[in-house]
Amino acid sequence: LFNLSLFKQFKPGAMFVNVGRGESVVTADLLTALDQELLSFAALDVFEEEPLPAESPVYTHSKILATPHIAGFMDDYLGTLRPIIEENLQAFIDREELPVSEVDLERKY
Repeated sequence: LFNLSLFKQFKPGAMFVNVGRGESVVTADLLTALDQELLSFAALDVFEEEPLPAESPVYTHSKILATPHIAGFMDDYLGTLRPIIEENLQAFIDREELPVSEVDLERKY
């Protein structure tokens, strides 16, 4: 569904966010669109292949934010997550070690 042909139709400077289905995006075409500046940025929570292979350029691309498949319906969890997010954010701002839910670098997310 989301391929180079479609990305060429986006307005200049457009950003792409995918929290739906990984199979709906042709990753190679997305990378091309970013490299050719057809898109300015991409935020991805799902991928064609999960987990992403360690060598995936998605991890190192300067115009991509990759999240670990966490964009589900959150209303029921806000009471639980809010304190964790606030604590981690404050630690990040203070340049301290994150106290809760650190990314597992071995698993790549």
